[in-house]
Amino acid sequence: ILFLLLLVCMVIPVGGFALKNCHVSRNTALCHNEILNAVPQDVPKTVTSLDLSGNKLSRIRRADFSHVPHLIQLDLNRNYILQLDSFSFSNLTSLQKLNLNHNKLDKLDSNVFHGLWSLTELRIAHNKIKVVSSTSFQSLPSLRFLDISYNKLQNLTNANMILEQLPQLQEFLTNTSVQLHAVDLSLNPFQDFRITADVFPNLLRFSIGLNKRKPLKWDVKKTFLRRVSSLDISQLHLTLSDMRSLFQAVNQTLTLLRLNAMKQNPNKLINLSCSVPSMSTLQFRRNKLRRIEARLLELCTNVTKLDLADNDIQAISEDAFKCLLRLKTLTLSGNKLPFVPSATRNLPGRYKLDLKSNSINRLQCQDFANQTELRILYLQNNSISNLKDCVFEDLVRLKILKLQSNKIIKLNNAFKRHLPNLRFLYLSNNQLAMIEKEEFKGLRSLQNLSLHQNNLGDLNEMSFSGLKNLIHMQLKANNIQKKDLDSDAFNALVSLKLLDLSNNHVQYKSEHPCKAPFSHLSHLEDFIFSAQRFRLKSHLPARGNYYVDLQGNTFTCDCNNAQFLRWIKTSNQTQFYDAYNFLYRNPPSFKDKKLLNFDPSSCMVDTGFICFVSTTCSIVGLMLASLMFHFMRWQLVYSYYLFLAWLYDFRHQNKQSANQYDAFISYNNHDEPWVMDELLPKLEGEQGWRLCLHHQDFEPGKTSKIPFSTEPALLHLFSSFRLFDDQKDVLILIFLEEIPLNQLSPYHRMRRLLKRQTYLSWARAQNPQVFWEKLRRALQSGDDLDEGRFCPGLLQTP
Repeated sequence: ILFLLLLVCMVIPVGGFALKNCHVSRNTALCHNEILNAVPQDVPKTVTSLDLSGNKLSRIRRADFSHVPHLIQLDLNRNYILQLDSFSFSNLTSLQKLNLNHNKLDKLDSNVFHGLWSLTELRIAHNKIKVVSSTSFQSLPSLRFLDISYNKLQNLTNANMILEQLPQLQEFLTNTSVQLHAVDLSLNPFQDFRITADVFPNLLRFSIGLNKRKPLKWDVKKTFLRRVSSLDISQLHLTLSDMRSLFQAVNQTLTLLRLNAMKQNPNKLINLSCSVPSMSTLQFRRNKLRRIEARLLELCTNVTKLDLADNDIQAISEDAFKCLLRLKTLTLSGNKLPFVPSATRNLPGRYKLDLKSNSINRLQCQDFANQTELRILYLQNNSISNLKDCVFEDLVRLKILKLQSNKIIKLNNAFKRHLPNLRFLYLSNNQLAMIEKEEFKGLRSLQNLSLHQNNLGDLNEMSFSGLKNLIHMQLKANNIQKKDLDSDAFNALVSLKLLDLSNNHVQYKSEHPCKAPFSHLSHLEDFIFSAQRFRLKSHLPARGNYYVDLQGNTFTCDCNNAQFLRWIKTSNQTQFYDAYNFLYRNPPSFKDKKLLNFDPSSCMVDTGFICFVSTTCSIVGLMLASLMFHFMRWQLVYSYYLFLAWLYDFRHQNKQSANQYDAFISYNNHDEPWVMDELLPKLEGEQGWRLCLHHQDFEPGKTSKIPFSTEPALLHLFSSFRLFDDQKDVLILIFLEEIPLNQLSPYHRMRRLLKRQTYLSWARAQNPQVFWEKLRRALQSGDDLDEGRFCPGLLQTP
C-alpha cells in the first residue's frame, strides 16, 4: 500500500484506475479470497505474478491465461479445481512457479502442462490425485522442484518414465529419482514401506509420516538413507526396534531430526535420538512434556538447536540444559511457563531464545543476565504488563526483540540506555497510551519499530528522539490525532522510508493549506493514511500517488463525489485498492450500495452556476433599463407610439376605404394666389385630379399624396412629422423659390431628407409644361415609390 509523502496540503490532480476483483502492485496482481468462479480477464497483461488463491475456481480452461503471457509466478492454491484442460497453460512460456496445492484434482492427463518450458517449481500437494499420465510432465524440461505429497497415490508403476522426462529435477516430494536430493512421502496412505534396492544414492532429505493407528511395516535396505542429513518421522508409528535400526542407518550423516507428535515414550525417544552423534538439530514438538529435568537431555551434548515448542511445559529445572554446551537456539514457545526459566541463564553462548505464547507475566532484571551473545529474543503472546529499566541491560548484541500481543502499559525507560544494536522492535497489540520523552534514545541502530494496535496519543517532539536510523514505523490503529502530527514528533526520523498511520483519528477540518507534518522526512517513500476514524466531514490533504488505500472510510451518496468517481474510472495512473467494494453509508436509502454504481451524469447540471448567471443577467438588465429610462425616456415613448402606429397600419392595410381626394394641398397664405391661379386649374381642370385644400374644404381623412408648397420659414415644422419617420413617399415638396443652403443647416434632418427624397422646384422651371408633367407623374406613383424612381436631376430640371 503506497502513499507518497504529504509535503503540502494542496490538491494535485492525478489519474487512477481500479480492477473489479484484483489489486495490482508492482507487477503483482492480487486476486486472492475474492470468491471468483472464473479467471478475471481485466488483469493487465504486464503483470508477472498472479495470485488467485482462496477462490472458487473449479476448472481451468485453455484460454484462461492467454491475456497474461508474461507471468512468472501463478498461485492457484486453495480452490476447488477438479479439471485442468489440456494446453491450459500453453501460453505461459515464461512461467517459473506454479502452485496447485489444496485443490480437488484426481488425475493428471497428457499435455496438461504443455508449454511450461521455463517452469522450475510445481506444487500439486493436498489434492486427490490417483492417476498420473506417463506424459504429464514431458513439457517440463526445466523443472527442479516437484511436490506431489498428500495425495492418494498408491503406486507409481510408470515412475521411471515420468522421472526420465525431468532431467533437472532435484527435489521430488513423494517419490524417487536417481538424482533426487529430497523425498517427502508424508501423509500418504502407505501401509508397507519396502525398499530393497539402492535407489536413493543422492538422497539428503527424507520425510515420511501418517496418522494411522497401526504401525507401519518398515523394510528398508540399510544403505537407503546412508547420505540423509534431514529426517522427518513425525507421527510415524514405528516400533522402538525399527526406530533404532532407522537411526543406525543415518548415524553418520544425520544433522536434523524431527520427532513431532510421537506416540512413544518421550524420554526414550530423546535418548534414542541423541545417541546419533552427528545430530545437531532436534525438533520435539507436541509430545506432552510437562517438566524438563537434567537427565532428559544429558545425551544431547552435540545439539545446537533444540525445539521443544507446544509441549505444555510448566517447569524446567535449573540444571536442565547444563549438558547442552553447544546450544545456540532454544525454542520453548507454546508452553505454560509462568516466568523466564532460570535454566536459560546458564547458556552464555546462546544465539536465539524463543519464549513466545507462554504465561509469562513479568520480567525480572536477572532473567537475561550475562546473555551478551543473544541475538534474537521472542516474548510475544504472553501476559507481560510492565518493563523495568534493567531488564535488557546485558543484551548488548540483541538485534530482534518481539514483545507484541502482551499487556504492556508503560516502557519505564527500558529502551532509554540499553540495546545499542537492536534492529527490530515489535511492541504492537499492547496497551501503551503514550511515549515518554527520549523513551527510545538508546536504540540508535533500530530500523523497524512496530507500535500498531495500542492506545498511543499525546506525542511530543521528543517521543522518537534518537531513532535516526529508523526506516519502517507502524503506528496504525492507535489514538493519534492531528495535534500529534503537528507536535513535530516525527522530525527526528530523518531516515524513515515507510510510515503507517492508518486507522487513527486524524481529521482535517479545512481545505486550506496547513502545516506539513512530515516535511523533515526527506527519505519517506511509503505513507499509509487510510481509514481515519471520524464521523464528521473531513478534508484529507491530497497529492499525487500511485497506489491509494481508502478502505474503511465513510462515503456519502451526493454529487460531491462525482469528480472522485471520474478520477477512479477514467484515469490510469493511480490504483485505488478495493475500489469496487467501497460502500455508501449515507443517506439511509443508499446504505450498503456500492460507490462505483453511482451515475455521476446526474450531477452535470450545475444549479448554482445557472442561478448565478440568471441573477447577474437580471441585475445588469435592470441597470441598463434604469439608465435608458433616465437618459432616453422621451425617445422611448416616441418609439413606442411609433410602433403602435405601424402596428395599426399593418393590421388595417387591407381594410382601408377608398379615398375621397387624390391629394391634400397644404400651403402658406402668401402662396394662395399661386395655388388658386396656377396649381388648382392645372391639376383639377386639365389633369382631372380631385384636390382637398386646407383653407377651403379640409376634412379629416387619409389621402394618398400631399402636394405641399412652402417657404423656408416653415421648413422646421416638418422635422418631427411622422410621415417622414415612416419613410413613405406620401409628400411631394414644391419649392416656389430657391432656398440657400445656409438656411437649411440648422435643420439637419430636413437637409438630409432633401438630399435623398424627390422634390419639385417651380423657381427653376423654365418650361412650365415640363413642371406640370413631372407633378402629374408624381401624383400617379404609388406608395411604394422608391427613392431612385425620380432622380433629383430630372425633377429639378429648370
